[in-house]
Amino acid sequence: MGVNRCRETLVDEFLEHGYAIGREIFSSEYCDRLIAAANELAEKCGEGRLPLMQPHRQNSVFWDALSEPLLTSKISNLVAGEVDGLQSEFFFSPPGTHGFAKHQDNFFVEAPAGAFASAWIALTDIAQPNGGLVVWPGTNKEGLLPVRKIAQDSGPAQDPNANNEETIVPPKYHSKDITVAKGDVVFIDGWLVHASHINHSTANRHVLLCTYIRKGCPFRAGSHAKREAVPLS
Repeated sequence: MGVNRCRETLVDEFLEHGYAIGREIFSSEYCDRLIAAANELAEKCGEGRLPLMQPHRQNSVFWDALSEPLLTSKISNLVAGEVDGLQSEFFFSPPGTHGFAKHQDNFFVEAPAGAFASAWIALTDIAQPNGGLVVWPGTNKEGLLPVRKIAQDSGPAQDPNANNEETIVPPKYHSKDITVAKGDVVFIDGWLVHASHINHSTANRHVLLCTYIRKGCPFRAGSHAKREAVPLS
């Protein structure tokens, strides 16, 4: 009974606000394994600490995270159906890294409403000072919102799409900062407007982003992300 109530609460919060937080989904030790594996991949690539696109295709520890049953079962509840994995991306976010501008993930993915969701996995404690998430609760109910071009340099350690444009948020919505602990997961609806702060701390802000789509639904692969729906079982 308690498990069902917890599941209903997560789904209710997600549908109402466009996001929900799952606490202690990953252990501290597993978070450290993901960080170590990302550092190894970065050394092999020789590209500094740029975000790693689709690391689950290169190292099984990231595949295990993408396909983690506790994670995927929650995602399936949130999108009301069995899901395929779509994308993974590891963010090092060294000190001084600019955050993402205001955006909706589904602006890039172009999936049907309610079929696409993301899991933003905190691999360290994260709050506003070290690059925490900012969300605009309720914007998930707006569908696709207009965007405007911006001229902001993403910097050498950020995703190239981070600051090309920003979503125009209707004035009735207000921002909210998200604070999460190492191992927590922020589940994000594809239409929720969100962004992130600059990392003003002296340490990296490590995050693994995993995205999912309801089986059989169309999506945009993307020239940079090269998304591909992969069965998780």
